Amino acid sequence: MTARNADLLQHLANGRDFLAGSILPATGWWFDLFAHALYGIGGGFALMAAKAAAVGVAIAIVFRLGQVGGNWTIPAIATGCAALALNHRLPLQPVVVSVLLLAVLLRLLDREMVSRTSARPGWRLAALFVAWANLHDWWIFGLAIVAMTWLGQSMDRDHPAKLRYRGLSLLILIAACGLSPLPFNGFQLPSVLQWSGASGDIGLQTYLQTLHSPFSLPYRTLFGETPAALAYYPLLALGLLSFPLNRSGWRWSRFLPFLAVSALSAFEARTIPVFAIVAAPILSRNLGELFANRSRSYGWPASIAGLAFLIAAWPGWLQTTPYEPRRWAVEPPPDLAAGAAFVQSAHACALWKPETRTLHLTRDSLAAFAWYCPKDVGMVSDRAIDELIRPRDGAFDGRLLDDLRINRVIVRAGDPSSELHLARFLADPANWSLLSVEGGVAVFGRRAELQHDAQVDLDRIAYRPTEAERAPLEQPFLPKWDPSWNRYLPLELWGNAFFHPAPSRSAARDEARLHMLVVDTLGSAAPYRNMLAWESAQIAGMAATANPLAGVPAVEAALRLNLFQPPLPDADPFAKPTATALSRMVFAFQQRFALDRGQASPGRIHSAIRAGRRATAETPSDAMAHFLLGKAYLALPQQTAEQKWGTRFTQIARLRNVQASAALNRAVSLYPSFADAHFELGFLYQGAGCLDLALVHLREWKKLETARLRTGGDRTRLERMEPILERLDKEVRRHMTEFEKEATRIAVAERAALAVRRGLGGAARDLLLKSDVSAFGKQGTEIELDFLLRTGRPQDVLDWLTPEVQGSVGNFAYRWMRTQAHAAEGNYAAARDELGALMGPNGTVPEPTSVRNRICELIGAAILDEQPNRTQLPSTLLYGLRHSDFLGHMLELESTVAGQCEAAVLDGLLAMECGRMAEARGRFQSVLAHAPRRGSVAQLNIPAIEVARDAMQLLDEFGDK
Repeated sequence: MTARNADLLQHLANGRDFLAGSILPATGWWFDLFAHALYGIGGGFALMAAKAAAVGVAIAIVFRLGQVGGNWTIPAIATGCAALALNHRLPLQPVVVSVLLLAVLLRLLDREMVSRTSARPGWRLAALFVAWANLHDWWIFGLAIVAMTWLGQSMDRDHPAKLRYRGLSLLILIAACGLSPLPFNGFQLPSVLQWSGASGDIGLQTYLQTLHSPFSLPYRTLFGETPAALAYYPLLALGLLSFPLNRSGWRWSRFLPFLAVSALSAFEARTIPVFAIVAAPILSRNLGELFANRSRSYGWPASIAGLAFLIAAWPGWLQTTPYEPRRWAVEPPPDLAAGAAFVQSAHACALWKPETRTLHLTRDSLAAFAWYCPKDVGMVSDRAIDELIRPRDGAFDGRLLDDLRINRVIVRAGDPSSELHLARFLADPANWSLLSVEGGVAVFGRRAELQHDAQVDLDRIAYRPTEAERAPLEQPFLPKWDPSWNRYLPLELWGNAFFHPAPSRSAARDEARLHMLVVDTLGSAAPYRNMLAWESAQIAGMAATANPLAGVPAVEAALRLNLFQPPLPDADPFAKPTATALSRMVFAFQQRFALDRGQASPGRIHSAIRAGRRATAETPSDAMAHFLLGKAYLALPQQTAEQKWGTRFTQIARLRNVQASAALNRAVSLYPSFADAHFELGFLYQGAGCLDLALVHLREWKKLETARLRTGGDRTRLERMEPILERLDKEVRRHMTEFEKEATRIAVAERAALAVRRGLGGAARDLLLKSDVSAFGKQGTEIELDFLLRTGRPQDVLDWLTPEVQGSVGNFAYRWMRTQAHAAEGNYAAARDELGALMGPNGTVPEPTSVRNRICELIGAAILDEQPNRTQLPSTLLYGLRHSDFLGHMLELESTVAGQCEAAVLDGLLAMECGRMAEARGRFQSVLAHAPRRGSVAQLNIPAIEVARDAMQLLDEFGDK
């Protein structure tokens, strides 16, 4: 399995710094030196090869220890379970060395029996503990196993041993563990058995309720479907059962070590490797002695099982995702590398004093920065984090940070508590400055401690992105998913797992998450900003209308004051209402004003969309990247000015719904247990009139959320959703009953239309998919394609809309549906080509001059056809026909130019979305050339022009800084 644990970088950094003489030896310093040396020789391949060799040797020793006579079937099965159990908890850490040394220890205890009269335990055993004490702090587990084994030997009848000699030998081994430059801490618990919370030690009951115990509900919920994690339980159960079954061969020297490691692993899941190494040979020997007289051979079944085991183990099916062929590589988190690069550059430009420190909220970021940025001095302080999140007396107090010399904080978007930390720092711009958002890592600096101002310009990223910050024009092709449940065909993914490595986690995914967190956090202050803008506009209006010569009438003054600050109604529900009709009107205006402004600028969410598109291009199978992309598309019409644009120019709202549905459906297809994706899809379908599909996804969300809450958590949202689900279920059942009554003897297309009117979009889609196209005609075809787009299946639409069917569905419907499908897929170049075909022959909006000339031609022809005398009936009829023809040509010209302008506005919005601002500006300018102007002709007044004007204002405000 590829090593992706960030704490490995801390060991590499410690080895490098120790060789440079900048740090003193720390726990596991031999491992740090060996890891750094191997990484310098062969990179990640050398480290993973060393790990594979160590684990392989340990497994071979365990297999050899478990053999009784010539039987190898039972040792093979027990060793296979042990290999599964320990590899589930075996990252590239010093624990790998402890596993190898523990296996060697068991081999030495088995072969070299200490003399009954000598206190010397043997030089090999002493040398092993000298090395172990300098490699990892799990040497104390080895001492415990030695003590239990020797104690058991003293209790066995066939191998009595004097306990005092064993005690002296144990003291010698303890003294050997002290042969280290590290300060000897006696019997201090290893780090794996130490626990602490943010505010100090937590209790044992809280500890056992977390993931630490393999018998805790959170652990079983998280790993209940992972074969490697489940291997621990039969190994434990069979091991305990093997002792009463093999009563005749009872050995205390086996039972006591087994009991000790069983209790240890039941308390702390991270010690399961210790249990696996000790339990497997004991289980093998007990069962081997029990079945020693059985002559029946199980070689062939065991060989077939072993072959199946190897086949399943190669792509990692026995462990957790990602599934990929076994390879030796090290891939640290890329987002931390990007964040560390900024801190490295900040040190180079002396952004802060060199003796200051960086506060990290997690040890993963501390480890990565220690490796990527050697100049930076970092630390993790629970006390400082607690002070920052919950400041005393509600005000920021920098004395603790001054004492610790902290002037910058690293917040990683992938951390569970990142939203809380971002909200804390973004809400206090007077003390904290956002310096960087690269790679999903936010760097905050104390404003008073910075040498110069270097605050990141989020508007620059939104409206003046670099080439690297733009979205790719095309997305990689993904395999089609099963229409029955929107899941990818599993055979294609299984085949890829054997031959293609899983893509690395993209830093762009965390960057998208970070941008969305910033938008959500800053959006909480939107009501204050909107009210401030409203009051500023009203003050400007009062100043502009003031006339010192004529004076301000009392009525106008009262009106201006009501517009500025309307009187609030009485908070007492039983009091007489105090809000007048004028005040209620002003409140409605204020709400409309806030709705039009939105909570955030569209460009801020475009930044998240671009990052999400880059992430899906790098890792197409990343469900979280698709989910974040869908959330960003949902936020555009909910939190930005697009909520105003969508109500007046409905194609925008339609496009965003299709894009959000495609992204969320892809997330669900890649990870069917994605509860949040089901939740968002449920409400998206409910708003789109697909109540039956909404109920399906909300029910799935409820099931997943209920299973998650069994381990603890806030049940508020689930309880709040219960009545909503009940009402939705009743409504869907009522509509389905009425639909079945009404749809008995009508055609397929009419039944589909009826299902749409009843809010049964899923039933309409499935009905049309099951029927032949000849059975429902053009109307049914349009309904089918529409619901394929709404339900997140754009690739099916593209497969259906070939050039051969363009004539049957019409040019506009053909181009518009293909535009939506390409935009949902992230293929901006293809989507803009379709819109260009709608704009005109050259893919551009016609110039106003050409439109004006065409209008003049029509008017001139109408004037020339005008007859002075229309008293006779034939002349009157001819005039009516010519006038009707003139109006038809004018309306057709207006409709054509309006459609071309609407296509140009959509093209400009897609160009803004993917980061092509110059192209977007050109599209909007070509549309605004047709905007109404006083004293001009051949102008249009359509909602698309208003959208283009608002978008141009955004580009002028933020794009030219």
